[in-house]
Amino acid sequence: MKALITTLLGVALLMPYSLSAEVATPDWVKAKPASMIYYTGVGSASLSDADYRESAKEKALADLISEIDIEVESSSLLSRSEVSGLFSESYAHDIRSRAKASLEGHELVESFNDGSRYYVYYQLDKLNYQNLLERRKKDATRRAFDYWSKGMEAKGAGELTVAADMFMSGLAAIEAYSNSRLPVEDGGRSIDVGVELFNSMRSLFSNLQIVAAPGQLEVKPFSGQVAVANIGVYSGSTPVKGARLKARFLKGGGETAVNSLTDPSGVAQLTVMNVTSKQPYQEVELRLDIKVPERFSTSYMKSMTEGLLADMPVGKLPLTVGQPTLRAILYTDDNEISGLLHNISGYLSNGYFDIVKDESQADLRFFVNSEFKVGGVVKGQLYDMAETFMSCNVIVTDLNSGAIVSNFGLNDVRSLAPGNSSVAKARTIAQREMFKKLKPLIERHLREAHFAPKAVATAPVDEVDDDDDSSMPEL
Repeated sequence: MKALITTLLGVALLMPYSLSAEVATPDWVKAKPASMIYYTGVGSASLSDADYRESAKEKALADLISEIDIEVESSSLLSRSEVSGLFSESYAHDIRSRAKASLEGHELVESFNDGSRYYVYYQLDKLNYQNLLERRKKDATRRAFDYWSKGMEAKGAGELTVAADMFMSGLAAIEAYSNSRLPVEDGGRSIDVGVELFNSMRSLFSNLQIVAAPGQLEVKPFSGQVAVANIGVYSGSTPVKGARLKARFLKGGGETAVNSLTDPSGVAQLTVMNVTSKQPYQEVELRLDIKVPERFSTSYMKSMTEGLLADMPVGKLPLTVGQPTLRAILYTDDNEISGLLHNISGYLSNGYFDIVKDESQADLRFFVNSEFKVGGVVKGQLYDMAETFMSCNVIVTDLNSGAIVSNFGLNDVRSLAPGNSSVAKARTIAQREMFKKLKPLIERHLREAHFAPKAVATAPVDEVDDDDDSSMPEL
């Protein structure tokens, strides 16, 4: 009996608490408070979450930060860059995310637990926050100006990579405030440090020249041979010293290494080695090795600096391959163009390549396909002529890399054969006419692909001219 009375008493004591908890749900849980004095934020998380307290706080602070206006002031770096409204919105989101991580002065007003969710209410004094923001902005402006001044000194001394590092560091310092005007006094004039950093970085490489001596290297693939060139870097006529260069193959393949920073005369040494391509013309690109600070957090600043570096002038060093004459193989899926194929093979063999019959021994493959059409009858005073049309396409493939080196052809080359000619005779005449027009096209495309003619051409191969009727009159 005593136990029953105790139990009933416990239930009676709990009931008012439950009823009062249900009635006492705070107004700030039902509707987010608005204040002229404070930024406010409310967040909640399920009690089943392992870190529900921290999760609710994160959401509340994000809600609080969302109230902070981020406007783009006129003449600021962000406005000068002529970004779109969408980009400005993205910038604001990035800055708010960054501000949440370094937020100071926020305070917990109240928390509430309804049995299933945990709620928190935070606030931040607007005036205190604005004062804090101004102090941070002034400090960032001062540091950015110091970076800009050191960058200008380095630029004047020909140390462009040091200058770039200073300008980039300055931009990183004011990243969170690039939507604001950041005026400083410099020699009696007022400048905006964000705009000055941007303009200085943009013009830093405007007169940059990267040149190689010698201007061309000869390399031998798969030989272990090392080729060396001196790379000069200049800003106008001023040597760029202490600069780090990077090199890569634009065409061909192999390894490159720049062995040092540029010396006081602006020169560094490039080594090309382990060339793995037989491509007759290869090319190495040379550019300054400038690194974007990893601490950029906004998509705006990352895109802006990447754009500045993308426009930087580069140097190119041609490489020619010193090797035996390249070997080529010819293919076709048309059994009726043996004459055309013979003429092309003879021309290539005489002027450019050794022709082989085994693809495993070839460096290049020439695939020739064609189309032959019979036209109408052309009436003549003495003879009627049969009109034909032939199209031909040539695809040149580098068998070492699989890349298509060249792709060209001619369409509907017109030929005339005696009216009583067989189709085989008309086809032979069409192939002869096609080769006459195709030969200069082959020559041009081979030179555009940087295939060098043989030093000593072999004796010309006679063109196939089966069933030639030299007595046929011209029309």
